[in-house]
Amino acid sequence: LLGGVDEAAALADARALGVPECVVKRGARSTLIHQAGTPDWLEVPVTPVAQVVDTTAAGDAFAAGYLSRRLHGTDAPSSAAFGNALAGRVIQHRGAVIPRATMQDLVDAA
Repeated sequence: LLGGVDEAAALADARALGVPECVVKRGARSTLIHQAGTPDWLEVPVTPVAQVVDTTAAGDAFAAGYLSRRLHGTDAPSSAAFGNALAGRVIQHRGAVIPRATMQDLVDAA
């Protein structure tokens, strides 16, 4: 979006936006979080899944999980971990909407 040609440039561009919190989801790689007043990006690991079936809704699932936890007052790293877990669950199923029962344990633990 901002013209960066590599990850380092894209992260520098994102950080320069001056927003209080910036989250970068990187697929199977760790999620990055930058919060105002901190010098570095924080990495939140992603747990690999056994079989990826459909990645169509991975980003939306992450965003839903992350934002739901932040709106409930959970800190950014824990919220990213929840978003990563939810996205990991979603990509193991076909389609964007998975049965609630397949993610109930995540919801209950949150």
